Amino acid sequence: MRNKGILIAIAICILAIASAFFILGYTIYRPVSFDHSQVFFEVKDGQKKTEIARSLKEKNLIRSARVMAYYAKAVNANLKSGLYYFSSSQRFLNLILYFN
Repeated sequence: MRNKGILIAIAICILAIASAFFILGYTIYRPVSFDHSQVFFEVKDGQKKTEIARSLKEKNLIRSARVMAYYAKAVNANLKSGLYYFSSSQRFLNLILYFN
């Protein structure tokens, strides 16, 4: 009986981890839409990564501001100030590359 409970707990953990990877992959690799219209975006001097991520989310250029901010910190992305034109059909990772 006890072994059955342990197996169920392990199965739930595996399912939770697999779901988290699926959601993360969906957030990073799928564009928000397939609309190719250009959106003007400005990054100001001294703007924090979390602020940039929030602005990108507000303009519907990324799915998750939190994932963007965490990813930018994890890869130590240097989000340079400037004027950019993006499309919501661009992938998340492409946006990060444009900022560097």
